Amino acid sequence: MPKVLLPEFIDPCGPDYLKSHGWEIVYAKSREKEDILEKISDCDAIIVRVSKITKEIMQAAPSLKVIAKHGVGYDNIDIEAARALGIPVTIVPNGNSLSVAEHTVALMMACAKNMPAMANGYRESGYDVKNRLECTELSGKTLGLIGYGRIGSMVAKICRSGFDMHVIAYDPFTKGTPEGVEIVDNCDDIFRRSDYISLHSPLTDETRHSIGQREFKLMKNSATIINCSRGAIIDEQALIEALLNGEIGGAGLDVSDPEPAQSSNPMFNMENVILTPHNAASTTEALKRMSMGAALAVDAVYSGELVDCRII
Repeated sequence: MPKVLLPEFIDPCGPDYLKSHGWEIVYAKSREKEDILEKISDCDAIIVRVSKITKEIMQAAPSLKVIAKHGVGYDNIDIEAARALGIPVTIVPNGNSLSVAEHTVALMMACAKNMPAMANGYRESGYDVKNRLECTELSGKTLGLIGYGRIGSMVAKICRSGFDMHVIAYDPFTKGTPEGVEIVDNCDDIFRRSDYISLHSPLTDETRHSIGQREFKLMKNSATIINCSRGAIIDEQALIEALLNGEIGGAGLDVSDPEPAQSSNPMFNMENVILTPHNAASTTEALKRMSMGAALAVDAVYSGELVDCRII
């Protein structure tokens, strides 16, 4: 009977599927390296959310046949080590795209309407808070997208069709010109022209801290940056300084660097910042899709089937 290790909670539908197909489910005490190492030695597969899967962990599991990511972003997996060791890695391409797109737009709306600060101010200082804080409309504003994949294209559709926003996008891998979206050749155009900038790029060596002091100085001082991708794409200290200096208008962030954000992070005390705990993909529907998608991938790869969701 093959074994699959779960170092983190996933929706029961995936494990139930694997059990019904002859798999034994092994649970680690936590997602920490030591707890994974304690359980992985005789496992044939592992399903991971945010656990760091290092070369050391892979080498400790000689029977490991597949690493299944519960989601899309796989920067927590040492891909080069997996490739060198011949261990397939899979993702769930469409599992959380809609949920992340909705969360992105929710952050944009909440920032535009100053919702957290307005609600907190109403509770703490009373009705007149509405005369102290400004709110704006999304309609007619320019949205700049950095990355125009599954999530970015969904955000564009919602904002263009729902709010009549002008959408511009930068993505060197986009082919053609999507209907209703202006593709720009220079990322600087996004920063100079946009009222809202939303990030939808993967975290790579090239994108790590690719948005910093220079980019914030290009932005309008009223512009808001939204990040539901990976925290390390932004130089967080540069972002904090830009916010404190009034170089940009605000930020809506579902990710941070480091993550989780430290309680001492000054952005927790800024009225023009909304910081959520990387929960954009954690809707009931998306968690089910990702759990089942990862389980299907584990079973298929172990059985020798060819699957589209395999990245190596």
